[in-house]
Amino acid sequence: MSKVNDGGPAFPSNRDMRYGGMTLRQYAAIKLRVPNSGADWLDEMIRTSLRDDLAAKAIVAIETRGDNGGRDPSGFLGDGATGSDESALVSYWIADAMLDARGEEK
Repeated sequence: MSKVNDGGPAFPSNRDMRYGGMTLRQYAAIKLRVPNSGADWLDEMIRTSLRDDLAAKAIVAIETRGDNGGRDPSGFLGDGATGSDESALVSYWIADAMLDARGEEK
């Protein structure tokens, strides 16, 4: 049986570095925002955080466009789509498309 070398503890709780703390692999996954920590629950949190961050960046771009007249600039929701609820839906659609292009699960 082989054991993956995860780098050992990132923040060990004692001097001989045998107990506690997250692994260096988990720490790197969090800092780099790459869901490859080796812990399913942590990878899911990283994916959720990344998706929310991408959606936040997309909604800023949607809402700050000066030439859209308050309408959905992408046209995804139709000509009559207005308001922040629609912009939020579009921003998550864009975030999901970006994650799909990257090969990440949502």
